[in-house]
Amino acid sequence: MTGLPEGRTPPEPVRRPLAAHPSTSNELLVQPARGAVTAKPGSRSFGRNSASFTDGSREAVDAVVYATGYSLSFPFLDPAVFAAPDGPTEL
Repeated sequence: MTGLPEGRTPPEPVRRPLAAHPSTSNELLVQPARGAVTAKPGSRSFGRNSASFTDGSREAVDAVVYATGYSLSFPFLDPAVFAAPDGPTEL
């Protein structure tokens, strides 16, 4: 990506395009460019005030946001109209 300070680019995707629901947030590039958030690889371990990552780095942290995804459900629709029992859907 161009226009972002070094070290502020998001990680390379691990899925093929449209394999998962895309993010539509216009903050996805703004906040890392400001230095407000930093993309990190997978977590390895957590200490009282720190987090270690799979790239060997360690960061002091105040909080951890554990975002694992979501459950896709539209209980007001008949399953014949839409259902995603295993998660994946056609986009």
